[in-house]
Amino acid sequence: MGAINYGSNNIIGSFGYSWINYFPSEEDIKQYREDYDLSEEDYSDEDIENRILDDSHDMMEEDMEEVRRHLCGYKYYDVKVEYGYYEGFYIDIDDKFLYLDSYEQKKEMQKELTTLKKELTYVIKNFGIRVCYPGWCTGWEEEIKDSLKVLNEGVREERKRINSMRTEKQFWKLTKEERNKIYGLCF
Repeated sequence: MGAINYGSNNIIGSFGYSWINYFPSEEDIKQYREDYDLSEEDYSDEDIENRILDDSHDMMEEDMEEVRRHLCGYKYYDVKVEYGYYEGFYIDIDDKFLYLDSYEQKKEMQKELTTLKKELTYVIKNFGIRVCYPGWCTGWEEEIKDSLKVLNEGVREERKRINSMRTEKQFWKLTKEERNKIYGLCF
């Protein structure tokens, strides 16, 4: 498959959409020929296959825009839908805060996580989004139930992380070395 370069997330999990794994079958080509009344003399099977792949790429673009619409407008999470390096697209999820100002914000962040989970569940079920394992050869969960399982596990871990997040006052009480060790940042 080659180097795909989907983004990976430390928050919730890595989710992507791969359109290039679709290869039209003989039945797909035959059906396309019938649907568009394309003769074998004028259009080879390869011509039809290329048209089907072009159409599927256009559908991927439409799916990408629809997924963007579902995953926008979060206060605590920065959610982007980005193109994969060679193919498809992936969902980039990051949190926007190193600390929260109050315990009320933790409740708000938990509610927003619930909304994000609902939207991710929807796009997994309706747009072919799957958990992916980026690397030299990207691995994929094939079944919807497997992607939902990974999503649920990721949300459970994120809930624990939110509950353990420090307030601003607690964050700045940490030494510079502690902040660097915990957050991997240089302050």
